[in-house]
Amino acid sequence: MITKRLFSKDDNDEQIIITCFHPDNKIEDMKNQLNQMNNHVIFYTELESCISLIQSIQKEKIFLIIFDSYVCESVSHIDIFQQVHSIFIFYTKPEDFKYLFHEQLNIIGVYHRLDFFYSALQEQINLIAEQFFQWTFYDQTNFLKRDLSKQSSNFLWMQLFHDAISYFPHDEQAKEDMMNIFRLYTDEKLYQSNDAIQWYLHNSFLQKLITKSLQRKDIDQLYQLRYFLVDLIKNLTREHQQLIQFHTENVVIHQQIKLSKHELNHFKQKQGQMISLKGFLLVKQDIVLPQRSDLIDVHLEIKCNLKEYQNKNEVLFDLNATFQVENIEENDQTIFIQLAAVNYGRMIKEKYLTDTHRQIENLSIPIIFSKLMCDMNEWNQSRKYLQYLLIHSNEQDLPWIEYFIGETFYEIGQLNEARLCYDRAIKSNKINLQDSAVVLSAIGKVLYSQGKYEEAYDFYQQALTIQKQFYLSDHAHIANSLDDIGLVFGRRLQYDQALDFLQQALEIREKYYENFHVDIAISLNNIS
Repeated sequence: MITKRLFSKDDNDEQIIITCFHPDNKIEDMKNQLNQMNNHVIFYTELESCISLIQSIQKEKIFLIIFDSYVCESVSHIDIFQQVHSIFIFYTKPEDFKYLFHEQLNIIGVYHRLDFFYSALQEQINLIAEQFFQWTFYDQTNFLKRDLSKQSSNFLWMQLFHDAISYFPHDEQAKEDMMNIFRLYTDEKLYQSNDAIQWYLHNSFLQKLITKSLQRKDIDQLYQLRYFLVDLIKNLTREHQQLIQFHTENVVIHQQIKLSKHELNHFKQKQGQMISLKGFLLVKQDIVLPQRSDLIDVHLEIKCNLKEYQNKNEVLFDLNATFQVENIEENDQTIFIQLAAVNYGRMIKEKYLTDTHRQIENLSIPIIFSKLMCDMNEWNQSRKYLQYLLIHSNEQDLPWIEYFIGETFYEIGQLNEARLCYDRAIKSNKINLQDSAVVLSAIGKVLYSQGKYEEAYDFYQQALTIQKQFYLSDHAHIANSLDDIGLVFGRRLQYDQALDFLQQALEIREKYYENFHVDIAISLNNIS
């Protein structure tokens, strides 16, 4: 038996499907609550039907709720449930509950109280919803005084992707990859690079495809479209340079948009901050929006000087266009959001690059982009991107590509794969002595995680010796090595020595970063 809430035809495939397996199906209160929390909720009383649904899902994210009495039966199908994004276990009788954990399953938590369960579920729904926001926000407060090298945000992702995509070769293979995508949607065969803007404006399939790929950070799709994306960015840059000579007056352009209630609340909370669209913003005067009962109509006012591409009733903003949320008003059930085009995006990106190069001088923009994804915990996307870079890499980037691929393996616990990558990086004849210290420290981390503390200590000491040759005594890299060595002393139960090294690391980090930074928090945690 199955109790199912039908999917809306207007909904796209960027959805969460909450699937609840309970053979007795006597959970009416929970059904009502879940239906209020999410549009797509399915209740199953038969495990086989539940498994069939999970196997049929391609792109939606599955949240699975299972009850204690049926956990063992469900988890026996581990090969299927590895596809599930989040698993919530609810138990009704504490005396019958036995703690369950499996490293291959993404079990968010085990709950007895409904309020805790609903709170955890709502938090996960919100996290997923924010990934598919149309807009990304950035708090620019005191950004010039802060070290941005460890910052992780979708705003920076968009700013860096705009530059990083152009580093791939703009060759016949890239064009063929693009045309293979185009042939799926159109019979048009004649494409010229100078026509990229017109192609984008006149092909709704292309607008939707690029926007969806950017919102999802679909590295595979974006790589296939790299030829067109580079053309579009270059064309917009050229138009920008031409228009800047003739249009200097500020104007206000208008656009009707639709936002989810959650994203609208986000706008209200972020008033005064920087925002950018996860895509190319196209403002059309005669746009007709589809009817969506789950979205809110919003009137957008954008102040700009029309330095962007404009054609009659259309204005197309580049991927890295940045705006400030100046005001939000609600009058007679109409919501107005006022934006002003600003240049903060470029300034924030340049500050991020400067702070990153302050630590490692020789990183190219493509490598820094992969580092950003690692800092955002987007290990799979970063690895895919790096593997594409590996196809086209120059010799200087090669050791860094291997290093950061190793990082993506290390952070998900695949230590042997990480070590292989680090070894290839350290053996490369293109890595200089100064940069080799970063890789030596990474090998030390692998050994430390494997419980080989004395071997890890040797690599940490090698790294520190090299760093002292190239950096001042108050550099962040030296703090990192001192921190690593302090942790080894802690494992030796030599707590006085451990505390000495950890405190040295903390003092350096407090001086180096000036303002509070994640590495300072790490030092404080290690000392505690």
